Amino acid sequence: GLRCIGIDEFAVHKGQIYKTIVVDHETGRIVYVGNGRSKEAFAKFWRRVKRLKVKIEVVSSDLSAAFISSVGQNAPDAIHVYDKFHIVQLVAKAMDKTRRSVYKQTTDMEQRKV
Repeated sequence: GLRCIGIDEFAVHKGQIYKTIVVDHETGRIVYVGNGRSKEAFAKFWRRVKRLKVKIEVVSSDLSAAFISSVGQNAPDAIHVYDKFHIVQLVAKAMDKTRRSVYKQTTDMEQRKV
């Protein structure tokens, strides 16, 4: 049965229209496509999961607030894994912010090589 899913959104028509997709990670099969990228975009999917008594164990997604909230509400016991690209992006931004802060605080020009 369905245990491990991936949730993502994709743009249709050059970014003006979005769809949300749910994929079975074990089979690679698309199990749901919804309109939009909000929590409501895949509410029908979660209703079907509950009706069929499916136990989702692992979910992967990006850091979309809608995805995080929806998974937390509908699969609270599932392990929620965030994709590497977005995590690396957050870490890089945090490091850059720290580097800029240290640079501004350093008065010695030789030590400014951060």
